[in-house]
Amino acid sequence: MDSVKTRLENLASELGMGLSAIGLKIGLCSSTLQATKNSKNGIPSEYLRMIAEEFPQINMEYMVTGKGNILKTDLGKKERKEEILKKIEKMGMDIVELKKEVRDMEV
Repeated sequence: MDSVKTRLENLASELGMGLSAIGLKIGLCSSTLQATKNSKNGIPSEYLRMIAEEFPQINMEYMVTGKGNILKTDLGKKERKEEILKKIEKMGMDIVELKKEVRDMEV
């Protein structure tokens, strides 16, 4: 069974993000998951719920117990396609917001 530290490090590695970025993405302060990683307690259930909602491809059994694979193996093509399209849409919205911010700086 993997430790909390190992599970959070594996999550960050699998997502290609730092724990600070993951924390911000799920609505936490940037240092919260880092503090959780260094804690002897488990990952709070509220954080797990937030991770599950934002990253549906992550196997919550792994995140809770450290058993199994970090990724769900049963995500079908349809679910994966929907997940990818949702991410693309979100990125598009982020790009629009960033472009607006740059335009505002030029004024």
